[in-house]
Amino acid sequence: MKKITEEKIKQILEFVYQKVLKEIKNSKQDIKCVDTHCDLIIKKHKYKAGFYGFVTGIGGLFWIPLTLPTNLTLILYLQVKMVANIAYIAGYDLEDERVKTMVFACLTGDNAYELLKRMGIDIHHHMAEHLKKHISIHVGKHISQKTIKQIQRKIFLKLLSKLGEKGLLSITRIIPIISGIIGGSNDFLHTQKIAKIAKEVFIKSEEA
Repeated sequence: MKKITEEKIKQILEFVYQKVLKEIKNSKQDIKCVDTHCDLIIKKHKYKAGFYGFVTGIGGLFWIPLTLPTNLTLILYLQVKMVANIAYIAGYDLEDERVKTMVFACLTGDNAYELLKRMGIDIHHHMAEHLKKHISIHVGKHISQKTIKQIQRKIFLKLLSKLGEKGLLSITRIIPIISGIIGGSNDFLHTQKIAKIAKEVFIKSEEA
């Protein structure tokens, strides 16, 4: 099985982010209620993540070298697309490097709180109103591009660590159905957690 490295995680994230950016730019979203629209985005993507996790998981141990890169790319694509869409409907500029870093940070789950704090964003406290649509201006006064790159590297390392925590070589992989259920459940629950954090970052903070 080809080793998944920090550089590989970075390449996948950059690839899927650019793909998502183009898709969102070309999309025509009828947003009547931001909160309701956000919930619909979350519902769609977490169920898709669970489905893909199940399908790629039922291959069992024999198919791991084949399914791991596919599953990793698909799940990260869905999660990035979900978080980026949430940021977009809240009015954030997805082309801003700082916003992209916020999107990536959400993917780390509970580690996102610490990572975002390093950017001067404490989502446990409501962000000021001027953050809305102007995150680059606010963060730009408090953080350098060098620090942004350092934070991104921490994100890649956290994601690499989480990939190992999933126990991809667990004995359950020998039993395809059990493997599929566990894989699908894990991807569903983790995507749901990411969605909760993304909503706190991009939606609830705007209601202050």
